[in-house]
Amino acid sequence: MEKITFPMQLFASSVAEASLNIMGIPVLREGNIIFLPDSTLEVAEACSGIRSLMSLLASGVILAYFTKSKFSNSAVLVVACFPIAIVVNSLRISATGVLANYYGLSVAEGFFHGLSGYVLFIVAFLLLLALGFLLSKLSREPKAN
Repeated sequence: MEKITFPMQLFASSVAEASLNIMGIPVLREGNIIFLPDSTLEVAEACSGIRSLMSLLASGVILAYFTKSKFSNSAVLVVACFPIAIVVNSLRISATGVLANYYGLSVAEGFFHGLSGYVLFIVAFLLLLALGFLLSKLSREPKAN
């Protein structure tokens, strides 16, 4: 499991670092540790996004099965779970960094941290549903007149 989670931690940390830099927040990253001017964030194994990836993957497989779409559409839905989960998790870490920078570590790690996991999983699931809808619209045969 560590062979999967550690690269995910590093990737999410690097995306968060880039996002925070773009927003003008001074940040230094060493591995999975993000140093902000007044606080330090560790992207722990639990924050790697592996749990949301597994949940989204299960949702993607179920969605692909019940939509009874072509195999290629089903494969795209399942494979798309990976980038969706990783990007959404990176956004969560970036948002945590913004909150830690402006409002302090206690705000970033408190209620927001737990709630953001659920909210962003819903966002990821809605993205997956939107992709499924788009794929079904694109793969429909044109009607003969």
